[in-house]
Amino acid sequence: MDATADQRPRLRAAFEQAMGYWDAACEALLEAAPVYFEAYLGYITAPWKSGALSPKVREFIYITLNASTTHLHAPALRLHIANALRLGATAAEILEVFQIISILGVHGVMLSMPILVEEARASGQPVDITRLSPRQEAMKAKYASERGFWPPGWDEIVALAPDYFDAHEKLGAVPRENGVIGPKVREFILIAVDAATTHLFPDGIRNHTRAALRHGASVAEITEVITLTSILGLHTITFGAPILMEEIAKLNQAA
Repeated sequence: MDATADQRPRLRAAFEQAMGYWDAACEALLEAAPVYFEAYLGYITAPWKSGALSPKVREFIYITLNASTTHLHAPALRLHIANALRLGATAAEILEVFQIISILGVHGVMLSMPILVEEARASGQPVDITRLSPRQEAMKAKYASERGFWPPGWDEIVALAPDYFDAHEKLGAVPRENGVIGPKVREFILIAVDAATTHLFPDGIRNHTRAALRHGASVAEITEVITLTSILGLHTITFGAPILMEEIAKLNQAA
């Protein structure tokens, strides 16, 4: 047995103190690979060294990553919701996190609509996205004024699907106009969901980084948000290790 294996109680105590929870996946990982577990603990706590984000905001980022439609990792989501509540978060704040990231599906529309226009034109069907009605012009101007940018793909959306554009804007406006999370933290949440390894949406990262900086965010804060997103890679081992241990136990029992 290696020296680190003898330190399991210390490692468990350090993890619980740092993360605020302990579960079966942690137990399985610590039992199966204590040396890796120690490095794992160092990795997941490294983004905190700057102390740029408050613990509650950090939990909002974890909730964002695990509740995102591109990940939907219920065990970790439950743990981080419990942590956020313990740190003083309200149900309204956590619901607002969900609302902010619930519009992620629009990125599929943003990606696809320019392709539709290109292919329609290539097939001989002329598509003019420059002639907008007064309603469409007003919607475009309102978006650019409120957000401070006009993203790629939106010319096609406002021109070809104005009712969808309007519905999307009304949905996204709810947390912006009625929410309890400040604009800077809202941008952190949007940076995290776009930078997550399961999404990787560069235009969104850039636009929301610019917005966060305008709202007074520091480079250290945004750096912590970005580095926190890397925890998604570790779900491979926290998901896999318990299954491995279960199958080994079944094999041993059968033998």
